[in-house]
Amino acid sequence: MHKIEELIDWLADEKVGWLYAAVLVVALYFAFQTVTLPLLSAWAGNGVSVDDAEQLIYLQHLALGYGGSQPPLYNWIAWAVSQATGTSITSLKLVKYVLLFVGFCSVHTAMRKLGYKQITAAAAMLGLMTVPLLFWEAQHTLTHSVAAFAFSAVTLLAFAYLLQSRTALGYVAFGLAAGLAMLAKFNDALLLGALLSAAVSVRTYRQAMVSSKMFLSLAVFVLVLTPTAIWSYGHLDAVFARLYKFGIDDHDTRMIGLSAEGLVHAVLATMEFSIVTLFVYALGSAWKWKFPRLQKPVDAPSDKLLGRALLIGISAVLLLMLASGSTSLRSRWLLPVLFLLPLYLAACSERLGEFGREVQRFVITVGVAIAILTIPFTWYAQLMGGKGESRTARLDYRKLYRELEATVPVRTIVGNSFWIGNFRLARSDLVLLVPEVPDLEESLQEPAVLMWPENEDNPNPALLARLRQAGYELSNQIGTLTGHELGPESGRRIYFVHLNKRGSARTGG
Repeated sequence: MHKIEELIDWLADEKVGWLYAAVLVVALYFAFQTVTLPLLSAWAGNGVSVDDAEQLIYLQHLALGYGGSQPPLYNWIAWAVSQATGTSITSLKLVKYVLLFVGFCSVHTAMRKLGYKQITAAAAMLGLMTVPLLFWEAQHTLTHSVAAFAFSAVTLLAFAYLLQSRTALGYVAFGLAAGLAMLAKFNDALLLGALLSAAVSVRTYRQAMVSSKMFLSLAVFVLVLTPTAIWSYGHLDAVFARLYKFGIDDHDTRMIGLSAEGLVHAVLATMEFSIVTLFVYALGSAWKWKFPRLQKPVDAPSDKLLGRALLIGISAVLLLMLASGSTSLRSRWLLPVLFLLPLYLAACSERLGEFGREVQRFVITVGVAIAILTIPFTWYAQLMGGKGESRTARLDYRKLYRELEATVPVRTIVGNSFWIGNFRLARSDLVLLVPEVPDLEESLQEPAVLMWPENEDNPNPALLARLRQAGYELSNQIGTLTGHELGPESGRRIYFVHLNKRGSARTGG
């Protein structure tokens, strides 16, 4: 027990050379996951989750924008890493875990910039491991949301630097970080609005917000966003492709009911995001009840900034739900705002003297424990995927591609959904297309096949219409392959049909 106490004190306060111990441990953890997860998949011969498979589809080119209603920053980073390391599961994991480390490290540094003690910064950073989206979902399924978190944290760090230095460089850095955050995910706008509004409301920071140097931030922000904004204007169908996820109904007669439903979803999503973090802090407070509560009488400006930014961000979400009539809200969409919760709770703990320090030590302990306990579950998720479409992660794509190529020549694979992205792990120069890919018709290269797994009854009718409009027809015969799976299933049927340019000779499947 004494050794554990010493370890927690080391994590809370000490350095290894110039690096804080807590940051070093987080770096080693993410490096370990980056190495082991691809090794497991290489041994098992399987693919990746649907979200990562989507990235594999877009690795074939660098563009100002992509499909799926997502901004392009994550795709750009994945493309750059693949150019340096090759197309592999390792490159995908490297992107994800480097971004997670950037987010965690930025939180730690931002807390120090805002004037908090080292133990508070460590508790804030490791407290992020109490957020299910970060200790679980981000490690096995999310992509753009990982970038949203990372660059939200970078934006907070740049904002803290601006408030501390108030130099021209600080304003430029904040504008750049804010622009990159928007290119990571559009809902990072919630954090930008919340931070700026909260800072204006705090007297200590108000002068920095009304300074003429803010025009530097604005200029850099606009400059970073302009190319993708122009692309988006010309590809509105790609920008709004997933608007259906918000459950917005145009019928005014149902607006009251929709608003109530939307608010319920917002409350549930907020609780889903924060329940573990709140429970850990409540448990830590109850566990350390014996220490005197030495609360300071006045909040520090940085406490007010974090608390008000959190409150303003959540309020903005509720107002948007009411104004839009949205009836759906997923907890990951709140990540740019609610990642501030562990930071604010750690900051509040600092105000409680020795009692608060013990709570922070408890949070650090739990954060490390959760990270370690999560490891075998991330391994299982990497190997087995999940149910439904996620089950496709279990397939051996190299063997499946060899069987396909032995049957028909292939340059392009078209599919209903992103699972086909895994074929890039078998052949990196394949053209892989799904309905959400912008300019699909111009990207298609012959010879081409249309593929779908047995759980999809037929090819997407809208996809077939686009192919016909591009001058392609399906061959008369449907071929069948057996996708070999890891796990108890013996395999699953994969159907394919050759695509012929209208007027050319038909070939069998």
